[in-house]
Amino acid sequence: MSAAKLLGILRNIKYTIHRRTLNQIYIPFLRPRLEYASSFWDNCYQLEKSKLEKIQLETARIVTGTTGSVTLNNLYCVTRWLTLSDRRLYLKLVLMYKIKNCMVPNYLLVLSRTDDNTAHDFMTAARRTALYENSFIPSAVDCWNNLPEHLRNSPSISCFKHILLKTKFPTREAPLHYLHGSRRLSVIHARLRNNCSDLKHDLFNNYVSASDKCQVCNEIVNAEHSYFKCRRYHNYRIDLFTTTRIRHPLNVKLLRFGDSVVEVVYHYINATKRFENN
Repeated sequence: MSAAKLLGILRNIKYTIHRRTLNQIYIPFLRPRLEYASSFWDNCYQLEKSKLEKIQLETARIVTGTTGSVTLNNLYCVTRWLTLSDRRLYLKLVLMYKIKNCMVPNYLLVLSRTDDNTAHDFMTAARRTALYENSFIPSAVDCWNNLPEHLRNSPSISCFKHILLKTKFPTREAPLHYLHGSRRLSVIHARLRNNCSDLKHDLFNNYVSASDKCQVCNEIVNAEHSYFKCRRYHNYRIDLFTTTRIRHPLNVKLLRFGDSVVEVVYHYINATKRFENN
């Protein structure tokens, strides 16, 4: 099945299954199609790379429930995924480790140096054109030789991958509370975190609404207004404050990103019916 068909399936089920499941569909099934043999075609035109990256970015919006107005930086922060460009470099270095340690077919072993006294593991090939310089062999050799010696001499491939990811491509799993609760509530909360919700201020900033003022309070309708100021939700706010009294003083950042108040925030969102159409 092509990447486009898998992406279409994800679009159709994005509100019906859990974020964790969507993530588990993307990582082993869709992403490998975007980077098949990518170590060798990484010198393709930037236009082609951008097209592939757009597929990952759309998938990230599907998985997180965010909209097209979310910034790319926020999108990668909430998914904790590597860009496809970083993934290609990572896979290229893993392949070079396999070449060095004779874990590949013989035709790739000719890259290895025979001189054990050299500082690097692979010969630096002569280049006359930029096209060849950006192709697999010269670019992979340069990337490999620029790694620290202790990393190039890792005792096993699993050790090499672990240290490489930890040092050169630091990333983590998405926080568990981002995956908490029903799909509908987790989507609403994700949009509040990333300024792409149905609050008037977010809609106004994204050129969807002509005004960002509350009809009741005549104040800007942002997350702070929704949680702390709007007179329409006064009674629900008292319940929110009472339930979270051990966490006082409350602030918008805690309510948007804190792991200890997720259930209370979800209850507040449900009770106010503020996002009833989401």
